Amino acid sequence: MYDTLIGLWGLFASAFISSTIMPGGSEAVLAYMVAKNLYSIQALLIVATVGNTLGALTTWGLGMMAAKKFPLATLLPQKKQRALALVEQRGIWVLFFSWLPIIVFYLANLPAMP
Repeated sequence: MYDTLIGLWGLFASAFISSTIMPGGSEAVLAYMVAKNLYSIQALLIVATVGNTLGALTTWGLGMMAAKKFPLATLLPQKKQRALALVEQRGIWVLFFSWLPIIVFYLANLPAMP
């Protein structure tokens, strides 16, 4: 009964939350629902894709609003240099951990910093 109670809306919510700044496990939810075979795989994939896409667009919108309120020019030059030094020093490991919710916003803007 719990499986049908959550249903497609639960999968949508999980996918949406997972693709925003909050951590989530939409892949596990999707895998569980596929294994239970309560819905068609096509329906599950469509709902998960729509949830992830809308969550990503929400994150993008939040980033755009934050960029307008806190422009990169307001950062202190020392912080810019420290961030760039971190990327140069750690290289690929910075990219490996860039998926972390807070870090991804900061690192995504490094190339645009003057």
